[in-house]
Amino acid sequence: MRSLTILSTDKNASIQIERREFEQFVNYAVTASFHGERVTNEGVVFTHTSAFVRSLEVFERSRAGAPLLDGTEDCKLTIEADGQMGHAWLTFQVSRTLHAFSAQTGRGRSGRITLSGSFSVSGEFIGQLVFDFRELFGEHEARAS
Repeated sequence: MRSLTILSTDKNASIQIERREFEQFVNYAVTASFHGERVTNEGVVFTHTSAFVRSLEVFERSRAGAPLLDGTEDCKLTIEADGQMGHAWLTFQVSRTLHAFSAQTGRGRSGRITLSGSFSVSGEFIGQLVFDFRELFGEHEARAS
């Protein structure tokens, strides 16, 4: 099982993404922690992961662009340059739909919990992020071929 954790420079925020492999599909458990608040969605499917990794590779070299990792249930993260020293901002949103059912009538209602925010990431870790996302999405296997 592969996972990665991204910590803010002040250690008050983090994103954790864990790859979960099943017989027919892959999804991800995503946890956002931000100044004491925490939301986890255990069933995120990310789209266009190869394009995200390529965009992150370009960002690492040039600090240009804003790589976007987009997932189901409005879960996403973006990485952007933070000033001239090579640091970055990670902006995230993790959402989860909640369901409640009435035992009396069998009817249901749903709601949503969302945690979003941004935090600073030290520039020295951007190269490690590229490596970690390649591993998480299996991009290293495609490059080895």
